Amino acid sequence: MAVKLCIGVCTRHRASALTRLLQSLRCMDIPTTVDVTLCVVENDSEPRSRELVETAMADAPFITHYELESRIGIPQARNRLLDTALASKCVALVFIDDDEEVAPDWLCALERFARETDWQSVIQGRVVTRMPEGASEILTPFFQRKERATGEALSLCATNNTLLPLEPVRQYGLRFDESRPTEGGEDTIFFARVRQLGTPLVFCREAVVIETVPRERANLGWLCRRKFRVGLLMGSGSIAGKKRSVGKVLYYAVKALGHLLQSLIYSLLFQRERGALALLNACRCLGYSLGYFQIKTQPYRQVEG
Repeated sequence: MAVKLCIGVCTRHRASALTRLLQSLRCMDIPTTVDVTLCVVENDSEPRSRELVETAMADAPFITHYELESRIGIPQARNRLLDTALASKCVALVFIDDDEEVAPDWLCALERFARETDWQSVIQGRVVTRMPEGASEILTPFFQRKERATGEALSLCATNNTLLPLEPVRQYGLRFDESRPTEGGEDTIFFARVRQLGTPLVFCREAVVIETVPRERANLGWLCRRKFRVGLLMGSGSIAGKKRSVGKVLYYAVKALGHLLQSLIYSLLFQRERGALALLNACRCLGYSLGYFQIKTQPYRQVEG
């Protein structure tokens, strides 16, 4: 009997990127052991992308559902995907971002590894970054994800190319935190909770998607803000097992200052790549230090790309 699997996409104001993703999904290889459905949740006040989705997937070899989630917020849209997959009695939900494109054998690789783990593990696939034309060669490495081996255990993961078994969701009533509609990081918090409850997080290198970086993100300023946000999240105590303490505030504040001084020295020596790395480390450490005070940012109030 085929395993029911839902591929879930959340989208908002990204027609061009969504079109590329849908085209890649339509052309992917489909394992004979799964019954695939695609659910596209548009997070908007009106169904701007309904026609785009229905037209692009009209001749797809699997059923596609379009849904509108009018409550603005990424966790609200992700919870709508959860509800749809649960109502359809799917064994697993595969999250993929609307600025990604899947490799032809992407789903086969995910399904094969999920079967080997008896559909009992969260599986994070590999994300390869595609930079816009003219992007700085010095900054390009900082946009690439860390190389990992298939089967490597993870402590954290996100929803960009991730298979989630739905049994723990059903058992524990898990949800994405809707109190963080535009802050980001609620997916990291969610999967940390899944892991804490006993479901392993593992990596699958063969399940590849390509992420296109928007031109407005391909700069050092955006990278610094991103590292700062990650630090805020890690220092806030929101991640399971990551406790806050005054000692950590001081420790990471000192580290931030040290990295900042390193960055200045490297810049004076015209070692731009090392200078950029030190600056990014400073931003992350500063965020970690300030996270103790529950400082929040809202990076997803505006859509990029």
